[in-house]
This record gives sequence, structure tokens and C-alpha cells, in this order.
Amino acid sequence: QVGSGHEPLLDFLGVRSDFRSTKMCSPWKAAAYEALGNDQAMVDHEGNVDEDKIVNLPNVSSDELAFRIIGSKDFPLIEVDLENECSVCAEPGRMIMLPEGVKFHTVFGDGSEAGFFSTIGKAASRVFSGESVTLARFTNESGHMQTLRFGTVVPGNLLPLNLNDYGGEIIGTSGVYLLGSDTLKIASCFRQRLSAAFFGGESFILQKIAGEGVVILQGGGAILTEELTPQRPSIRVDTGCLVAFTKDLDYGVELAGGIKSMLFGGEGIFLATVTLKPGQTKGTVWLESFPYNKYINRIKRCYRH
Repeated sequence: QVGSGHEPLLDFLGVRSDFRSTKMCSPWKAAAYEALGNDQAMVDHEGNVDEDKIVNLPNVSSDELAFRIIGSKDFPLIEVDLENECSVCAEPGRMIMLPEGVKFHTVFGDGSEAGFFSTIGKAASRVFSGESVTLARFTNESGHMQTLRFGTVVPGNLLPLNLNDYGGEIIGTSGVYLLGSDTLKIASCFRQRLSAAFFGGESFILQKIAGEGVVILQGGGAILTEELTPQRPSIRVDTGCLVAFTKDLDYGVELAGGIKSMLFGGEGIFLATVTLKPGQTKGTVWLESFPYNKYINRIKRCYRH
């Protein structure tokens, strides 16, 4: 049974009082109850974290930055150990805890420090790619290591990547950037075919994340990794499920099938295709299992009031 302190939230979720037991709820409600019941066990009032709920990310950690995931995979909290005189950038609104001695300020455009007029064009291009016009930069000026915490706005998994492992550049879709090294540049780009821009279920303009450093992306539900090779040069996926792909790939769309399949198959009219570019031997695609935009659209259709 959920404590009385969470009743306002349950009222907001529309859960009847006689169905507020985890044994009488659908799986997602039971998971919500479990999260509500365990939130104070994860981080206590002194900020100490239960060691059993920590997942270290050594592949994207360095001497300047160390990343950890706390809590459940679907609703993660990201801890960042930031050394003195070092910085980390994040999408605005993701910061949960800011320690004393860490300076916070916003930067326009791709994350570069420059004057307002020199970055306003880059800021506009980020808007077209579905991101915020600014980035939040956090710089440790305390004289010693500090720990910051960030959260997500999408129920799903995180994708930590070291860009050095992918040629220093990946192409992301709208809204996938969460946080990363302050050395990265984030700019809009147009890498898909014209048909994919209009019918691919994503923004007209994608975003290029480039530079030396690490980035953490967010996706809805589980994140799947698919490798393309000359033996498997192409994959077809549901439109809107694409998170990111490496720079050596082409992104397009094709018809899902015949007229009957397109109208009554339930898979939509188009499928997204990701293909190796001519002469390339390897590419990586990341997909999400729970495209939240489709979820929101379904809610709107079912609850039009």
C-alpha cells in the first residue's frame, strides 16, 4: 500500500483509491508504486547513495569526468564527478543537484563560448533540430572534486558513448542529447534523404554531435544496438524509433508494403531504412523501443477531452 504522502500524485495519475495496492494494479502502476516506495532508500537525507543501486560507466569516464547511473534503468539519475576547473554541458532543465562552488551559466548555439551575435545562428539551427536554443554549462570552481546530479524527462534507458570510438562524430535525432563533455560541438545537419525528412517520423533537420569526449543520449524504453556490415548492409525499422547512427550511414524511408498492408497492417505507411554508404564496411545504429512521441499521440487520441 502506498503511503499517504504520495496520494496527490496518485490522484493526478487518476488511480482510484480502492486500486492503490500493487497487487491490484497494471504492471506500469505497480512499477510506479515501487519507485515511489523506494525513492528515499536510494538517496538518504544526507545525500548518501545505496551502493547496490549504482552502475559505474567506465567506458565514458576520464580523469576529468566520471559518470554513474543511480536507480532504475527506466527512471535513471546520473551522477557526474567533476574535477576542479573542469566543465560539463547538459540540456537545460536536466540538473537535479548543484553543489556549492560549481558555476552554472548558459551558452548559445553548439556549446562554444562566443559573443551573442556570433552564436545566434547556431542557436537557431539547434531549434530546427528539436533541441533547446541554449546549453547549460557547469564549471567546477570549488578547488576540489564535486558531484552533480542530472535527471531525464523520458521514461527509458541512457546511451553513454565515447565519440573517439566512432570517429569523433555521430548523428542524433530530435531530443536525444542529455549531457556530455564541454569539448563537444552540437549543430544541426541534414544527413537523410529528402523523403525521410518528410515521412521519417523525425525532425526535418538532424543534429551532429562531434568532437573529442563523451556524450550521454536518452531514448524511450530499451535502447538497441545494431551493427551494419557488408554482409548486412541495411536494416528497416519503424519510423520514429531511431535514436542515433554513425556518420558512415544513409537514412531514408520506403513504403511499408502494399495498399492493404499500409492501410490495415498497423505499422504505418513508411518504414525507415538505414544503409551503409558505398565503400564503407561498418556502421552502428541505435534504436529505442518506446518512442514517447507515439505514446503521447496515442494518449491524445484516446483522451481528446
